Amino acid sequence: SLEVVSKRDLEVSSNEVRSMISAYARGVNAFIESDAPLPVEYKLTETKPEKWEDWHSVLIYKVRNTAEGSFQAKLWLAKLAQEIGPEGVARISTGSQPGALMTVPPGAEYAGPALNAIQELTKVVNVTASLLETDGGSNGWAISGDRTVSGVPLVAGDSHRGLEVPNVYYQIHLKGPSFQILGYSIPGVPMAMHFAHNDYVGWGMTHGGADTQDLFVEQLRYSSGRVEYFYKGEWLEAATNIEKICVRNGESEEVTVIETRHGPIIAGSLDSGWGLAISDPGSGAGTEWLDAAYSAMKARSADELEKAFETWTDRVNNYPYADVYGNFGYLFKGRVPSRSEVNGWGPVPGWTGEHEWDGFIPSSELPRSKNPDSGWVVTCNQRVVGH
Repeated sequence: SLEVVSKRDLEVSSNEVRSMISAYARGVNAFIESDAPLPVEYKLTETKPEKWEDWHSVLIYKVRNTAEGSFQAKLWLAKLAQEIGPEGVARISTGSQPGALMTVPPGAEYAGPALNAIQELTKVVNVTASLLETDGGSNGWAISGDRTVSGVPLVAGDSHRGLEVPNVYYQIHLKGPSFQILGYSIPGVPMAMHFAHNDYVGWGMTHGGADTQDLFVEQLRYSSGRVEYFYKGEWLEAATNIEKICVRNGESEEVTVIETRHGPIIAGSLDSGWGLAISDPGSGAGTEWLDAAYSAMKARSADELEKAFETWTDRVNNYPYADVYGNFGYLFKGRVPSRSEVNGWGPVPGWTGEHEWDGFIPSSELPRSKNPDSGWVVTCNQRVVGH
């Protein structure tokens, strides 16, 4: 399914984006075919790189974003509910108290769950200090020129990532006839989408933490030569696709991917009669995130940057930004589905029709702030809204 989605996203992209990605693929393949030594990882794994195709650059991003979504937390909550019950899950998932500060400004006093948690952690600091580094979260700030020595706004940020192979980011400097940009690219994607700046505007990025993926429990059966799923009192035909999985030192295996109105089945089986489907905005019918990233790299002001991110889809991110004209601010951008709050707690019945998505929250209604009187914006993993 990710292959189909990746090719579809590339197809709906502009000629400029497709040209850039195609040129990148030609460069990768030229290197592979040259006599230049390959990275040591290929020697250690006794493998050779396959030919790079244009859609691979989209797939790289899709795989990472799918894995960083909210579906895993919902699976965990469902498993936890089996052990301690829904009331127990609610007690340890209290969220923020009504009226609690989302970001604590200088000089303000804070009291709440976060402070209590910090006090508890100090009691076991010797134990927690030996834990492995956690992977996730980032920090980002933008401050007004009224608060800087230079008199122009500043943007700062840092990505909290674990050590990975290949590394999650690759620093690049892209320069062409119409723009130049410095920033972080994801290896395999020839764009600087996170933590970047050109001659006019710069921005950082942190994970938006929005709940954008849902899990639906589906009733499945095989009848009259076709795969079906139950929905609102009738059996509907499911889409199927044969995928080949290559097995190292073994024979390839073919698997049948089943897809319902809620998305592909990622767990369960026809034999059991049950399956778990995942709904993800990034798996929709051709999204325009590639053009959003391309437009952001070419933005010549804060206004143009905001406009560029209007069509950003996945993953939902926070963007602190500033431009050379003295503007600074914050954007929360991505495609967030509108649906029942029940969907946020775990897998929901897919056959009732009571938990369907009702479109997406309009981009204009997502959190944003431009040139606030405070003189600063901050996004450091805190909740960005009070609900």
